[in-house]
Amino acid sequence: MDVYLGDKKINLDWGFPEKISQLKKRDTITLDLCYYIYDNIEKFGDDLEFLQHIKEVPENIYVSKSIYYWWVFEDCKLIDKSVYQDKNFYSYRGEDTQKWICKLTFSYKGVYGSNKKSVVERDIKLKKLFSE
Repeated sequence: MDVYLGDKKINLDWGFPEKISQLKKRDTITLDLCYYIYDNIEKFGDDLEFLQHIKEVPENIYVSKSIYYWWVFEDCKLIDKSVYQDKNFYSYRGEDTQKWICKLTFSYKGVYGSNKKSVVERDIKLKKLFSE
């Protein structure tokens, strides 16, 4: 699964309650975003730094599960975030890999889902058009 925070695409380690009916009963959600560093930290420092210094989330957050399932969280506000390194992570290939976890908790006013990427892309373009 992937989370789109503006222009950034970040891996979502574990899922979340995917049913729209369950998500509509809530107004907050916590996502575990993971970032893996395979080589040196200088090469991937920008994305990790983005997670560490995020002060607010975009108004709309998009989550995708492959190309078939999409969720859109509307009117999002950042509640809490924590970024830390999983010191006990070991790559199954035996590579020298660092795993960083960002627990991102945000509130939202509305949520909807679609099984068509074109519907979500159209929504993104319309929101950009009317916000300018």
